[in-house]
Amino acid sequence: NKQGFYEYQPKTKNNRLLSEFYFGVWRDNQKDDHGVYLWLNEDVNAVPFSDFDAASFDCYCGEITNEAFSHGTYMSKKGEEYFLYHGGFNSSNEKHGDNCFYYNATKDELMFGNVRHNKYINGFIAMFDEDGKMTHIMQYEYDENGNIKQNKQKEEIEENLLGNVCNNM
Repeated sequence: NKQGFYEYQPKTKNNRLLSEFYFGVWRDNQKDDHGVYLWLNEDVNAVPFSDFDAASFDCYCGEITNEAFSHGTYMSKKGEEYFLYHGGFNSSNEKHGDNCFYYNATKDELMFGNVRHNKYINGFIAMFDEDGKMTHIMQYEYDENGNIKQNKQKEEIEENLLGNVCNNM
């Protein structure tokens, strides 16, 4: 019970060191309430935590209920690609909720909308230039296969709805 830190037994696979850490609240020997998970994937010959560019990692920070993610922020770095998600999760740790954010740093895209079972179903996508200025925004809806079913460009989106979305982004 209370706060604690747990380092799982590291594993080696394909010349990569796979490490997993948890820091957070425990209740009855279960991760519960708030916590931080970190999964690190590094070259076995690297000094741990020394080469950020070469490392890959996933990290979750947020609410945990009965050992499952509940609501929080999930970050991922795979080589040169960076992703960040903030929102809800279901009991299978799938991204699942309303009013969720997903930022793809590789493409400079920010999505705001509703997610079910790791898939966005509807919302808004904003794109940015290298100076961080929004260059494009659209409203979208996906079908059950993940294909865009409906798409409205900035000019077609109601002004008050666009204003609310931009204030939330």
